[in-house]
Amino acid sequence: SDLSTFELLRISSPLILISQWALSITLELKHMMHVKYNHLYPIYFAASLLLGVLVNFVSLMVITHSNGVTLKLIGLLRSIVILLIGRFVFEDVLSTIQIISYFTSLASILAYSVLRLFDM
Repeated sequence: SDLSTFELLRISSPLILISQWALSITLELKHMMHVKYNHLYPIYFAASLLLGVLVNFVSLMVITHSNGVTLKLIGLLRSIVILLIGRFVFEDVLSTIQIISYFTSLASILAYSVLRLFDM
């Protein structure tokens, strides 16, 4: 039978969540026990896990209601915003290569979207 994207996600989500949790606990447990403020670490860990699942759901919804190019554009813009925040808030140094590569990627995705819009 043909399952819709949401039906497939509904079926696979519990298994994905459990496997991500188990893998994360396996990799992080030793570190969690040695963190100075270890009483907060499980809360941060759980929040990170839940945010990861939420990002996957939102990504699926973006793809379902638009397309993969839109998701790629949103991800690229998010990366640019993170770089700019790092530059102006934390005074990170951005290399010329980083700047050129992000704006080349952005220009390429926008050009592709425009060409698709006008069926060129």
